Amino acid sequence: MLFLVELFGLAVALCGLHALSARFGLAPVYLGIGFFQTMLFVADKGQTPISVELVAGQGFIGYSTFLPLLLCATVLVYTLEGARAARQLLLAIVCLHLLHGAADEMLAYHARTPPPGWPWQGDSVLVEHSPFVRACSLAAFLVDFVVILVVYQTLVNRLPNLPLIVPIYVAMMAAMVADAMVFSTLYGLRMQLGSTQLSQKVEVVAISALPVAVYMHLQLHRHHGEVRKGIRERSAFSVFELTRQVREVEARLADTERRFDQVTRIFGRYVSREVAERILADPARATLGGEMREVTVLVADIAGYTTLAERIPPTEVIEVLNRYYDAVGKVIVDHGGMIVSIQGDALLAAFGAPLRTDVRVDHIDQADDAVWAAHDMLAAVQALNATWHEDGFSELATSGLAIRIGVHTGPVVLGNVGSEDRVEFTLIGDTVNIAARVEELNKRFGTSLLVTAQTRERLADRALYDRMVDVGAHNVRGRKDAVHVFTRPGETPTLTAV
Repeated sequence: MLFLVELFGLAVALCGLHALSARFGLAPVYLGIGFFQTMLFVADKGQTPISVELVAGQGFIGYSTFLPLLLCATVLVYTLEGARAARQLLLAIVCLHLLHGAADEMLAYHARTPPPGWPWQGDSVLVEHSPFVRACSLAAFLVDFVVILVVYQTLVNRLPNLPLIVPIYVAMMAAMVADAMVFSTLYGLRMQLGSTQLSQKVEVVAISALPVAVYMHLQLHRHHGEVRKGIRERSAFSVFELTRQVREVEARLADTERRFDQVTRIFGRYVSREVAERILADPARATLGGEMREVTVLVADIAGYTTLAERIPPTEVIEVLNRYYDAVGKVIVDHGGMIVSIQGDALLAAFGAPLRTDVRVDHIDQADDAVWAAHDMLAAVQALNATWHEDGFSELATSGLAIRIGVHTGPVVLGNVGSEDRVEFTLIGDTVNIAARVEELNKRFGTSLLVTAQTRERLADRALYDRMVDVGAHNVRGRKDAVHVFTRPGETPTLTAV
């Protein structure tokens, strides 16, 4: 009875050490487990094994006392801390097992080979050590670890209404039997397979498992069932977590792909999808700096925007701008252009200016792309006006929306400017200024599209080249030299327009 009381007290002490984890982590539990494992090897050292008589009246080897305590600690950590903590515990036990074995081996060597002149003759039983027995013991414990957690989790999943003492007790008994069977099988003829001491283990397991089960029940109740729900969601082999890790990797991969597609779609609203994918694949393209490139710049502005913003509520202004930019933005991207910036009703786009340096840097059709994009932008605005007329949308139902576009080709410095925290891709150079001034010329001639001679000369589509209407050379604001411009067929330029 004294032995059983001691065993019960050690199990209670184990629970007390875990109760300190809220303040000190699992270090106290590891210290207790280290003590149990050390005693597992010391109790049967040499020729002085510890043996006790249990209630059943049969002798029980003392070192087996600490095995159920180790198993109780395994279930305790696995249930309340998770499968990962249980694997870390197993690793710690294996490391301690190997270190203890190495220390025994060194002591045995020195004891069996004493220096000349020392009194003993190398026959000390205090350092009796067998690496083979140590290996058999370690292999048996690894089997115990798997058996107890698999059996325990299976019972918890299949019979969730059972008191915790039942799955703990059954799992520990299965592990104890597996330990004896594995150890005796590996040990060979020195131990009979029937020498499992089942009746003694029934008593030892019952005593050691009872306080642990009560403590676990109180902890689960204290956490309002959160931990209990967690252990029921684990699989029988969750301690290995191989399938879960595979699922997590697959889920993270799918989430990454989903995020990449989302970013590509968002980025693709401003640049072509090809350019977006190239930039995302090579983030170095987004570093600060710029390079000289010849591009075709398109500047678009909404005619009478200030008056329109005064006549309709701000919420409707936002709706108008969103629908407008959605329509013309798709046109620009479809023609291989990139929207560089949007400021109020003003839009700046570039053709032939992707953030890459390959064989398609100087795209030979960039001028054609820009001019055709301008034509299609005007058509898209007409379609919007028709929709707003049918819907009776505020002021635009009658007056409609009108835009002016200026296109010019020339050298610019394109790249990223800003700070390390905020980067903006932009175009810098006189080409951008000329495109903006040409867009303003539309007010003077009452046109909706003006293209400079430099852009017209770059047109590869000769039919488009021949159809352009010559408006002549004119001075623009902020420049001394006149700018020669053309407009699209059907436009009727007039110098008297304002």
